Amino acid sequence: MLMYKLIPRLFFAISCFSSACSKPKDETKLDDLTATTSTQLAQVESHMIPGSLVTTNPSQNLSGEGPCAGTEGFFDCQPNLLKLYLGMGKSMVTMSKQLVAAVGPSLSQLPAPSSGTVSQTAGDGNIQSIDYHVSSASEFSILLHTALGPLLELDVAGNIYTIRGDTSKSADGGAAKLSAVITYNDENNFTVDLKLVGMECKADDIRAPQNIAIKIQVKDGVWQGKSMLYLPRWLVAEGTTCSFEPNDTSRMFFYSDFVGDDSQSTISIYFIPPTVTSSEQFADYPASEFCTNFAHSCMGTYGFGDPNPVSSYKNPACVSAAGTSSWGAPCVSTQTPISTPTYSSSSEWLLPLDMERLTVDVPETL
Repeated sequence: MLMYKLIPRLFFAISCFSSACSKPKDETKLDDLTATTSTQLAQVESHMIPGSLVTTNPSQNLSGEGPCAGTEGFFDCQPNLLKLYLGMGKSMVTMSKQLVAAVGPSLSQLPAPSSGTVSQTAGDGNIQSIDYHVSSASEFSILLHTALGPLLELDVAGNIYTIRGDTSKSADGGAAKLSAVITYNDENNFTVDLKLVGMECKADDIRAPQNIAIKIQVKDGVWQGKSMLYLPRWLVAEGTTCSFEPNDTSRMFFYSDFVGDDSQSTISIYFIPPTVTSSEQFADYPASEFCTNFAHSCMGTYGFGDPNPVSSYKNPACVSAAGTSSWGAPCVSTQTPISTPTYSSSSEWLLPLDMERLTVDVPETL
């Protein structure tokens, strides 16, 4: 992910606080600034994904085998793809943790409350200035600017952590924008709302997602979550290039529901066309009905080279931490939400049109 390339620059640029923003000796130093936040973000990073949905194949290329290596085919691979997308989301939480670690030592040199802007030019050809505002050890924010505009915002408001970034404002280039909102209660109770939007089409992987949204709620050892992907050029012929203008025939939306723990997760997979306007319609588009709903993409009851009839991949499926998957029934679990299954509220879904139009705005000022 492009934002990871910026982390070394962030460490360097933010270090200017130490010299340019140091506080008078008689001020009370916020020595514990970010100590709590770093700990909490590390716990979220560690516990964000249930052990049963942790990927063992981090390949992100959806063309060729990639994450589907070792499966019987595209539909049998769906649990692996869900793991892949959750792993991509986790990398955003990791970046948030790293950013807090970079900010902490320098912000701790500031009195509270304080705010200002520090220019950054020497030794760094990207980040030009950093706006900061510190209210207390648990409430602070920074905003990084390049010559192209606001690049990255970090806001900590008690137990709510927000990071928003725009790679198009980086000298490295890019078009993707990202957002991570984490609400922390304790290491077993938190929510994560992630968005990664505007990813550019790549010639070697034209079917890859443009927009991704992931919502996870962890409560007392049970994970409930939703994964939503917008793929503008998914239903296209071989040889199609990125110059192809997406239309209602080519667009596809992959939606996944899951509820699980470290040992196993019950999941449901849906392939949604752009014409769907209500989450109540999702039940009409399970994986098992793909060849009914998108007959032009199948050979009878088979699709994408999968040796099994697509109808055999009935929701829900049970995915174990050992990597095995079985379709057509929920997991047998002592956890009632997993065996029922009880997914997160349908109000958490984003409709196809909302996913297509999804955006992230980085503020101009704090």
